[in-house]
Amino acid sequence: MSDETERADELSVTQMTVLSAMLAGKTQRKAAQEAGVAPETMTRWLAKDATFVAAWHSGRQEVWRKRKERLRDLADQALDAVSEILTDGEDDSVKLRAALAVMNLNDVGLGFEPGSTTAESVRRTWAPREQKRQGDDLIASFGMGEPIDRITERLLEAERKGRQA
Repeated sequence: MSDETERADELSVTQMTVLSAMLAGKTQRKAAQEAGVAPETMTRWLAKDATFVAAWHSGRQEVWRKRKERLRDLADQALDAVSEILTDGEDDSVKLRAALAVMNLNDVGLGFEPGSTTAESVRRTWAPREQKRQGDDLIASFGMGEPIDRITERLLEAERKGRQA
């Protein structure tokens, strides 16, 4: 059984409806409305349901794969058209826009990182965040009242001031 089939078996029908809507380009609010859930429910799934997040990442990865495939299919036609504009066109501003479009297309999708696509790997990425929260809670329980980030920031500031003196 593939990871994708396994994930689909673990998701509720409502969650699959939400994912389908979001992958079709709907906003979270619109997807929630279509599925009959509160937007806060989706926020909770995205923050705490590793299986849901992994399925979301997997779906986004597939959407981007298909888009890149379509771009590759159009590349020859686009380059022929741009080549014609660059060689035969008389308007320099059109030539510049065409050249920039080609340069930009070379970067399409290169920065896309879909995130973890298995529930276990999503949980691993969440682990440091959870450990930090637990540490902040522990510090607060000792009556210090300040999260570790603020304490660290204050210590670094004191150290900087000490070096300047």
